[in-house]
Amino acid sequence: MTSHRLPRPVYCPDMPVTMHCLQQAPYKFKDKDPLKTIGRNLNRVAEVWMDEYADIYYATTGNRDLGAGNATELAARTEFRREHECKSFAWYLENVYPDLDIPKDKLVSRT
Repeated sequence: MTSHRLPRPVYCPDMPVTMHCLQQAPYKFKDKDPLKTIGRNLNRVAEVWMDEYADIYYATTGNRDLGAGNATELAARTEFRREHECKSFAWYLENVYPDLDIPKDKLVSRT
């Protein structure tokens, strides 16, 4: 059994609560490079939720070559989004975060 360090409490004067920071992940990544696993997970989020804005994410991060998991995983998440009639990423940007400066010249239609 592998022992893991417990989160240590950190007090921040500007925060009303004590925050916890992990000194070590409480699990092992399948890939020896955790950044690749995190990159693939972020790619999956981009593919399912960001619509045409995913290309801006890829241009910014350079993660496209990491992939986004298998087609079944993506299809299941995309189906969840469709079944629950989730709003588009454009809607989110217009209504929730309208102040975000998006380079519109980088958008590529995915229709």
